Amino acid sequence: MNVAIPELSRELNASTTDLQWIIDSYLLVFAGLLLPAGYFGDRFGRKKMLLIGLFIFAVTSVVAANASSTETLIIARAFMGVGAAIIMPLTFSILPTIFASEERSKATSIWAAGSGLGLLLGPIIGGFLLKHFSWTSVFWINVPFVTIVLIGGLFLIPESKSNHSPRIDFVGMLLSSTGLASIVYGIIEIPIKGWLAWETLVPNIGGIVLLIAFVIWERFVREPLLDMNLFSNKRFSWGTVAVCTCLFAFMGMMFFLTQYVQFVLGYSAYETGIRITPLMGSLVVGSLFADFMVKKFGSKWVISLGLFIMAIGLWVFSNVEISDSYSYLATCLAIIGLGTGVSMAPAMDAVMEALPIDRVGIGTAVNNAFRQMSGTLGVAIMGSLVASLYKDNLSDSAAMASFPGEITDKLKQSIGVAQAVAAKLPVEQGEILIKAADSAFIDGMRIALETGSGIMILGAIATIIFLPSRAENAIKNWEVPI
Repeated sequence: MNVAIPELSRELNASTTDLQWIIDSYLLVFAGLLLPAGYFGDRFGRKKMLLIGLFIFAVTSVVAANASSTETLIIARAFMGVGAAIIMPLTFSILPTIFASEERSKATSIWAAGSGLGLLLGPIIGGFLLKHFSWTSVFWINVPFVTIVLIGGLFLIPESKSNHSPRIDFVGMLLSSTGLASIVYGIIEIPIKGWLAWETLVPNIGGIVLLIAFVIWERFVREPLLDMNLFSNKRFSWGTVAVCTCLFAFMGMMFFLTQYVQFVLGYSAYETGIRITPLMGSLVVGSLFADFMVKKFGSKWVISLGLFIMAIGLWVFSNVEISDSYSYLATCLAIIGLGTGVSMAPAMDAVMEALPIDRVGIGTAVNNAFRQMSGTLGVAIMGSLVASLYKDNLSDSAAMASFPGEITDKLKQSIGVAQAVAAKLPVEQGEILIKAADSAFIDGMRIALETGSGIMILGAIATIIFLPSRAENAIKNWEVPI
């Protein structure tokens, strides 16, 4: 979706606020509805809810593709978030209904590899579509793929649900949905408004209060939305921490990686998608190889190894210089992708292995909610580091002395703005500005990458100390009665 932002701005006359809501409306609804979606899957049938989610996503993609105003597109994107919130946890929770326990870890590895492929193929396919078609193509492309999955799911996926049908916890749903959505909104606003602005403090503090109220409510209500005893299982809680640690650095890096490839290395949006394929390829290899390694050494050591590999890749990337060629980047991305794949798949399998069979939907939804928040927080923290350090470093550059104050303030907004201004200047002056902006951006990127590397090391150490290598209470029968 992000690659279509410039086109949407031109075609729909969308303001910066409009563009922000086109992105955020999806994320807020997605985050807020994850827990209810997982709960309803457990209660009413995972296959049934998955098909409903796919149908909603397909229909709203058609609505988005036909939108003639930003208002319509924002509403369509919000309803796409409804569909995605249903699809995401249930695709994972359905795995044990199809695969026996000895095959589950391999299925999880393939699921993780597929998720990584989707994340990384998005910019490539989006860039290709925008190069040859209009912005509506990024929505139309969803329809045939979702239709195929819908038809296949209808005939190939067995139905499964919990044998226990508790009373619906509407209060828990309200508290969890508003709390998660509020925190995600607050985190999204951090890079724009700042950490201490009321626009970020109010939703973040409010969201935390709501989630505390949710935990208290769930502790005392007779039939809770989420059984808090799940978190007493170390495989579930520390497996979730490992997944979140991995996604924090991965998503944070992805935020400025595309800017680095486009603005510093000088590739187009489509070429940028192609240039990050080493990350995609090694992630898939790591995910598939992780299954073999877990059987040999146990998930604790494999997950921690993956996080250490990520830490090494991020640290190597932090030593990048302006003069370095694409081959240096490709090497860094291959290392980071390998570590991501090796750690992510077994961490998610550890989470699933710890879940009671009748709560697998809500359990995977909890894991997805934490993943969403950690990825968003990674973008906010690492992105803020890059933005603030870019601004400070550019301010200290001698190249700024030749520009008046109002132009200097504009140049400090982003490296993209600096490149646009440089293109309008005499060649020699433009080259000086570009070099200063590139240097300032890379300096900021180094600190963000070093921060991510440090967090990966802490995550690896915590995994070694706290995560049991094997299941504490292995679930003997993962096949669910239909």
